[in-house]
Amino acid sequence: MVFQKAWHGALSYNMANQLHFDYCDPETSEVCYLIEQFKDKVNGKKRDQDFDAFISHEWGVHKIAKQLAIRLEKEYKLKIWLDEKQVMGDVDQSMAEGIDGSKIFLVLATKKYMRKVNSGDRRDNCLKEFSQASSLRADRIVVAAMEEDMLETATQWTGRFQLALTRQEPVNLSTISDEAIERLAEAICRRIDTPEASSDLTPLMRDIYPRLCPCNSDVWAKGKAAKFTQGTRSWILDELCNWYTSEKSKVFILLGDGGVGKSVIMAELCHRGDALRIGTEACHDQTDKINKLRRKSSRIRSLWRRSAKERPFISVAAFHFFRHDDGTAASPTEAILSIAWQLCRAIPGFDEVLEEEVNFEGLRAKSLADLFKTLLVVPLSNPRFKSTPRQVVVLDALDECSKSDELLRKVVRAWKEAIPTWLSLVVSTRPEAEIERAINNISLDNTVLELQNEENSRDIKLHIVHLLEDMKDIVEQDDVRECAEFLSERSEGLFLWASFLPETLKRAHEKKHNGQLTMRDILENDAIPNGLGGMFDEYFERLYDKVGGADVYKALLAPIVAAREPLSVKQLSVALGKSHNEMADIVDDARNLLYKGSDGRVALIHKRMADWLSNRELSGSRLSVDVTMGHAHLAEYCRGTQDSEFALRHAIFHCVKSGELGKAFALLNNFTWVKRVISIGSDEDQRHATIGYLLRDCAELGINFAPESDTPRLLSKAVHALSFDPNELASQVLARFGHDSKNPLVLSMEPPDAPWLDPLYASLPHARDPLQHVLIGHSSGVMSVAIQDDTIVSGGADNTVRIWNAKTGREQRVLEGHNDSVKSVAIDGDIIVSGSDDETVRTWNAKTGEEQHVLKGHTDAVRSVAIEGDLIVSGSWDETVRTWNAKTGEEQHVLKGHSGPVSSVAIDRNVIVYGSWDETMCIWNAKTGEEQHVLNGHFDMINSVAIEGDTIVSGSNDQTVEIWNATSGEEQHVLTGHFDSVYSVAIEGDIIVSGSEDKTVRIWDAKTGVEQHVLEGHSEVVNSVAIQGDTIVSGSWDNTVRIWNASSSEEERNHEKHLVDVQEVAFEGDFIVYANDEMVRIWDARLGEELRVLEGHYDTVASVAIDGDLIVSGSWDETVRTWSARSGEQQHKLGGFWNSINTVAIYEYSIVFGSRDNTVRFRRFIYDKEDIVLRGHLSVVNSVAIGNDGGIIVSGSDDKTVRIWDTWREKELHVLRGHFGAVYGVAIEGDVVVSGSCDKTVRIWNAKTGEEQRVLEGHTDEVNSVTIYGDMIVSGSDDKTVRIWNAETGEEQRVLKGHTDAVSSVAIHSDMIVSGSNDNTVRIWNAETGEGRQILEGHSDRVNSVAIEGNMIVSGSDDETVRIWNADTGEEQHVLDSHCDWVFSVAIYGSRIVSGSDDNTVRVWDFEFGEEEYCIEGTPISVQTLATKDGAIVSGLSDGTVRTWSAETGEKQHLFKGHSDWVVSVAIENDIIVSGSHDMTVRVWNAKTGKEQHVFEGHSGRVSSVAIHGGIIVSGSWDMTVRIWDAKTGEPQHVLEGHTAAVEKVTIEGDTIISQASDRTRYWKLSSGKELNAGEEREFRDAASNCLHVDGGTHVESWEGVGFTTDSRINFDASIRCGDLYFVVDDREMLHILRGQR
Repeated sequence: MVFQKAWHGALSYNMANQLHFDYCDPETSEVCYLIEQFKDKVNGKKRDQDFDAFISHEWGVHKIAKQLAIRLEKEYKLKIWLDEKQVMGDVDQSMAEGIDGSKIFLVLATKKYMRKVNSGDRRDNCLKEFSQASSLRADRIVVAAMEEDMLETATQWTGRFQLALTRQEPVNLSTISDEAIERLAEAICRRIDTPEASSDLTPLMRDIYPRLCPCNSDVWAKGKAAKFTQGTRSWILDELCNWYTSEKSKVFILLGDGGVGKSVIMAELCHRGDALRIGTEACHDQTDKINKLRRKSSRIRSLWRRSAKERPFISVAAFHFFRHDDGTAASPTEAILSIAWQLCRAIPGFDEVLEEEVNFEGLRAKSLADLFKTLLVVPLSNPRFKSTPRQVVVLDALDECSKSDELLRKVVRAWKEAIPTWLSLVVSTRPEAEIERAINNISLDNTVLELQNEENSRDIKLHIVHLLEDMKDIVEQDDVRECAEFLSERSEGLFLWASFLPETLKRAHEKKHNGQLTMRDILENDAIPNGLGGMFDEYFERLYDKVGGADVYKALLAPIVAAREPLSVKQLSVALGKSHNEMADIVDDARNLLYKGSDGRVALIHKRMADWLSNRELSGSRLSVDVTMGHAHLAEYCRGTQDSEFALRHAIFHCVKSGELGKAFALLNNFTWVKRVISIGSDEDQRHATIGYLLRDCAELGINFAPESDTPRLLSKAVHALSFDPNELASQVLARFGHDSKNPLVLSMEPPDAPWLDPLYASLPHARDPLQHVLIGHSSGVMSVAIQDDTIVSGGADNTVRIWNAKTGREQRVLEGHNDSVKSVAIDGDIIVSGSDDETVRTWNAKTGEEQHVLKGHTDAVRSVAIEGDLIVSGSWDETVRTWNAKTGEEQHVLKGHSGPVSSVAIDRNVIVYGSWDETMCIWNAKTGEEQHVLNGHFDMINSVAIEGDTIVSGSNDQTVEIWNATSGEEQHVLTGHFDSVYSVAIEGDIIVSGSEDKTVRIWDAKTGVEQHVLEGHSEVVNSVAIQGDTIVSGSWDNTVRIWNASSSEEERNHEKHLVDVQEVAFEGDFIVYANDEMVRIWDARLGEELRVLEGHYDTVASVAIDGDLIVSGSWDETVRTWSARSGEQQHKLGGFWNSINTVAIYEYSIVFGSRDNTVRFRRFIYDKEDIVLRGHLSVVNSVAIGNDGGIIVSGSDDKTVRIWDTWREKELHVLRGHFGAVYGVAIEGDVVVSGSCDKTVRIWNAKTGEEQRVLEGHTDEVNSVTIYGDMIVSGSDDKTVRIWNAETGEEQRVLKGHTDAVSSVAIHSDMIVSGSNDNTVRIWNAETGEGRQILEGHSDRVNSVAIEGNMIVSGSDDETVRIWNADTGEEQHVLDSHCDWVFSVAIYGSRIVSGSDDNTVRVWDFEFGEEEYCIEGTPISVQTLATKDGAIVSGLSDGTVRTWSAETGEKQHLFKGHSDWVVSVAIENDIIVSGSHDMTVRVWNAKTGKEQHVFEGHSGRVSSVAIHGGIIVSGSWDMTVRIWDAKTGEPQHVLEGHTAAVEKVTIEGDTIISQASDRTRYWKLSSGKELNAGEEREFRDAASNCLHVDGGTHVESWEGVGFTTDSRINFDASIRCGDLYFVVDDREMLHILRGQR
């Protein structure tokens, strides 16, 4: 309890800032200050307000601080503020008042104090004090160095501490003496008299710094700059100057092999450009001293002047030096953050623009392209920088960047177009294959540092001359130039070789007994090794001998070569099993080969050393090292010391690299270890980055989707929640796997120390599920999708363009303007382009959604658009391709050449590709408009093309995807796998994605053409696909956009319930229903037990159907009856038929029945109407089916016709004539109707036009049953066969033979066909091959009906039995479910849970036993909201009504009518019921009489939530306001304004209103309507509150401790908390039940 940070719950929340005293040991505790506090508080005494100095210190120097305060006050009459004496009550308030009232802020600087300031932990008092003073007292700060290291301001001061004190000269207080205290007093008085800024930075810069938290490569760059030799590299500098002055290109690349001196040139450029100051650095190691001396002897330079030659000044605004051995310095993300920070210091006003335009949260979690755009592209485009003088940014060692290829593509390449002309880029890199290829493709200016170049040879010679001249005591100066000539030849042009030369000459000098080396000594006896290999060989051979042989030598170097960042002596000693002193001696022996940083960590001085050591052919068996052994040592270290950040960050990498996969998976499956890893970082951004690094490692190592561990997939799905609070790991694990899972994370789980929310069942998508989000919003088919960073754009047949957030799945904007279907969308930067059937191309602002241009010119539908920079390309059915200027909207070129409609266009680096329905593709030059290639290969219409670099991908109606070379036009691969037309293709890197009419998305390897994954989930044609990184987006005619993970190798499909229309048996979920004689029976499919017998019919039951809780039965007794599947109670008896019922079907709220009275009847319970009688058939109706939208009915009759009916207009649409006999079976899917007849044929019809499309002939006897699934039709006949047909072509594909009697029923699911026969058997067939899988025997009479769902088959027979079969094994199977449709709302009453669902029921459960007590029937409308009070249940419904029931008996009490739209919120108090509706009104009702008392009008948007307390009503609305009303008088009292987003929920707690919206949660006084201030808000937030609070839309707060984060936005009105139970419904209509655990 001594440490306030360890407090939690109400104590932490309400008293975190209160002064507290350590009284653990009463005998030693100093109680004088405690007694003073008591006295002062009793007497109401206030502290003094005016002081000379405020002392800020960390606890370790507290006693010294007290001594200083006493002496400064006593001896120098200075009035001192010290915490122990001056704090009273609230610590924060006291400290703020103390700083404000003090003339000087005195920092007692220690390394620990600096760490606290730099940590960013805003709970720490040191940081609070320092931040306050930096803002308010920046010119009145005095620093006293309490440790000697803190006197070294240039090398020891770091981070925020250093930035705020750049001008400070600390007072030496490392030893407390009279002189030291006198110096301190003088410094305080001097600063009081003469205030002086403590830093070059503005307060805004100091505020931005911790939010960017940039890395710093200054020290490394300074070391490189110190090695530059006067008079060298002038030719390179001339090349740079020529490029700079020509202003033809914004990017310059310096290419050169490792060791040639590129980094020194880049550092010199930074030095000359005034970005790197090296004049006053403290040089501690011997090498730096030599370099400093050499630089002095080379004369002080006049920057940018060589002899009489003038060069332009190249101003360097920012730089970053990549390092392969430092994970932070190697990160491109860190490079962008560092550059942004340096631009704040270099460009006036850049910090202000960042503050205005950038949201600093989650920067490290952004993709590289998005980060580049956010921090550089957008801010630098601000008009205020238009006249900024030209400057450059320098990036060194691109080849050492961890993601060099991505940096080239996303930043270097984009720099040319995206960054203003006044800011250029200079990059150095080794000419590695991928980098060189990218540079050539991007066409960047570059210069190559050739080793044998004459200029390079001159430079190395001059450099060696200076080296020898600086070694006058070692080398004779008479023949320096001749020696340099010889040595330069030995160097092979490498400056790295020359860096070893001084040490080599020293050893030769020692060998000569310190005699000066002559030219003969240097030239003879191979005294100087030849080439870099020779130099390495000598140095490492010497190290080999010095450390005592192979064991120590290889043990030392192997981990250093294998490590991804420098290693400390301690790490090496633990990893190699040596004592610290032993290891320190060994490292010291290798000092000439190792770079030692200011933090004491060591690494090889150059990457080329690591390459040499790890290559056995170069270094030989004696000196080479086994890198795998190095990984093994580090893996052992990481697993043995799991608490260090190094160990946690690198354990997986080294385990996998050492070949110990099992140990890597053991860590990933260890809950404690995972928790420690994700907790690294002091804030959300840093933790997000940590999780990102782990996921990146898993991906690059190829284990992110390994079956041995689900952890990487879990982390990728839960990264938002876990970076917010790592303690949520337990909740996330249980919510994705469930308590009963055998997953190792579940088995090793440790609950959080703090109170937390425990999901009672798995309610979030499983870690292996590739589907990330389903985006619902379009009201018709999604025709096109595009993705850029976190933004998804979709175009639909509903004429709209929609913008979505890729991470959250939320819809952000709807862009309206097109007046016909939007067929294509594209996005680049802030510009969205759309093409439509209305013959126009439109451009929109991606941020604001505003329409910018309408591009007219095409004379037919625009089918495809693409954009790159300022160039827009569009393709149309008018057979042309047009290019436009994105900024002005002007048409630039019209490209003609196709003889068919242009279906798709793509552009990449001024290369345009487009495909046509004439089966060809063309490649054009965007600048000249010239055609370059015509590609022929597809043998059907081309629907889609994509291009990236030299690779073109195309998709066609011939069901193939083809890969082409863009330069040569050659076909490279033909990808087969789709079994229908390919409508869309996309490519990124080595991944190709395709979408097809076969409803699948497929992923392919672009290099090999091999299919990698098949993503299934869409229920209709996939029209469009897009890819970015691991994210795939697809759009479909099923009106949804789906987001997938590209890397997942296992699909966890969510099987939706299918509507099954059968005659005598039906199956859904856990229920099997079948008709037997005059009864309907319900069975539990999981247990195989009969649940209920539904009695009521008094003649044979001919047909049954089930959907959700609703069972419908049709009988020869001329009635249709509806029943509850749960309770078995009869709900309705539908009469009026003149003859027996033959067939029934059900869809949602609609029932269709066909009768022997020749009619089809239809009832929608949603409107409580009488039956709709559809008359037209002239004979018995044998079969009915309902279309997918419930608006179309199909019926088949003995009158030989099929009829299509419109249920909304209650009219016959089409009479389908063609059959020559009775129609026994009909089915419908989409626009396709199928019928089977006793005329032995199956016919296909168009549901829209009524036209007959195909007659399928092949059966030799009556067709009894038909069904359709996708493009597959299945029919069963009296000829004993089952036949499979292609729905599009009508071709017979398979004849399935095996039954020995008539086939009475067929069903299909996925690739499985099931048939039932009069031969008493059920057979299972493979739909693709036609092969028989199983024969299910057991029935003793004919099988009348079969049904299938998943791998469960149900069959009904004349033997009066129903049998359940496992489709895989042929054995019987048995599942219990709760609601059978979406849950919209929950509420609590006593020990009962009340839930409302879209299955049209309200159900009451006993929570303790989990049993359903009863089901409240009679609400055919979906329940939107619930409330309970004093034995009453109140529900608001989508038909605008409010209903009440008794919570005890379930009996209906009142029906309140008045609202004209959905009722989405209800509340009850005493006899008052309040309801809020989408009709923008709030209504008040009398609960006893059912009468309406008041109608409150005033909101200008939908009312989303209502609450009542003490006769006061509060309502929240989409108009962003909260209103307060008087329930008795009906008078409005207050309008509460302040939200900037729709108010989604209001609640009342005592005298406080809580209003929740996506912008934030606000708190108001109920009595006055005033918003609570911060202090009042803190007082209110009580841990005992039963109000459920949501932060950021997805996070449920538990005031006492750890919360719970959902994957989808939370439905406020449908979520509630009661005691320890949380009931949360999200936008996916998923119910999460959480129990508070302590």
